[in-house]
Amino acid sequence: MTDRSEPQPDAQAARADHDGPALNPADAAALEALFNAGLDPSRIAPAHTERARRAGQILNLLNTSTGPLDRTLVDVTMARVLRAPRVEPEAELTPRDREALDAWVLAGYNSARVPTSLRQRAMRHHELSVLVTSVDAAPAGDLVERTLAAVNQAREASGPYQFRGSWRSDFRLADLVSVAAMLLIAVSVVWPVMSNARSQATKIACADNLRTVASAMSQYAGSNRDQLPMATASLGGGRWWDVGSSSGSSNSSNLFTLAKSGFASLASLACPGNPTACRSEPAPDAHDWRNLEEVSYSYQIMFGPSRRTLHGPDRVPVLADRSPVVLRAVRGEVIYPWENSPNHAAQGQEILYSDGSARWYRTPALQNGDNIWLPRLIEEALRQVAISRGLKLQGTETPQGADDVFLGP
Repeated sequence: MTDRSEPQPDAQAARADHDGPALNPADAAALEALFNAGLDPSRIAPAHTERARRAGQILNLLNTSTGPLDRTLVDVTMARVLRAPRVEPEAELTPRDREALDAWVLAGYNSARVPTSLRQRAMRHHELSVLVTSVDAAPAGDLVERTLAAVNQAREASGPYQFRGSWRSDFRLADLVSVAAMLLIAVSVVWPVMSNARSQATKIACADNLRTVASAMSQYAGSNRDQLPMATASLGGGRWWDVGSSSGSSNSSNLFTLAKSGFASLASLACPGNPTACRSEPAPDAHDWRNLEEVSYSYQIMFGPSRRTLHGPDRVPVLADRSPVVLRAVRGEVIYPWENSPNHAAQGQEILYSDGSARWYRTPALQNGDNIWLPRLIEEALRQVAISRGLKLQGTETPQGADDVFLGP
């Protein structure tokens, strides 16, 4: 037996074509009959009389005189509107627009070099950037005078706010609110676009750095029996995050060997996303960065029972944007194993592999689940307790084997 209270297939299809609520077929027919009868219920067929009468009552609500404006009612209404939570989603670029924006940035902001499938969208990004950055070269004096004159002519007599300057003009608060609203709208539209462009530029420069480092590591390995850069063979009683210590036993001193030996510059070992990175040439007697904040990239920990070679049988990570886990551990804070590198506003990190390729990751976990910030011993402990609160690194942990990815500091 069919439940007549459920919408029929035609009604469901009609509702599917709408973005919002729709009248059911019976109400729609009654409303149409009411209009055809010139809004006279007495001329409507009996089948639609009751529904048409209700529709007429609703329409009569619109036919009311305004009367004197109740300012208290207006104030209460506006207060409730301002307190109401916003439910609409934040505006954001569509996937195709984001792809077009990335392609436009990579093409050096030249939309003509963007692939054909994205060129139209890239041209819109270009037009928007021109709109917000261009300046009218016409003389401003006459325009300002004419604008102020028009404002003075249109202003209302009540409640002016006076600003005394080179032009004696009165502005209302409403004028200022309008200008502020336009500025806020412009910032809300342009700021995400420009922020995304800056982020993409930083990622591109960081990836270029890693390609340079990959070439330097390959040259070093060719001169050192395929070994990865190595400055000291043991911790020497220290901790691998003690950057700048006189013992030279930090893991960063191993990576610093590339600059000390002339295979790479400190500028290529400085991520653009690290404002405290050192980019000047190293001193002749330097064996490490001066402090942890100057280090931009975390290197595979070279201390342990076995050390990795560059061209081993497996393709494994050897370098990545600096570890947030180590930065917290050095300060004695609780660590968050799944936190991303601060080099790119915690959005992700570039990872360099032993075969010279680089890839962007939005998480520190590799495809096999290996966390690049932690040794396997701590990863297994995390799995057992299922929480990381209270877990601390000591700076003396080492990889559990050649296949254990553990980058620092």
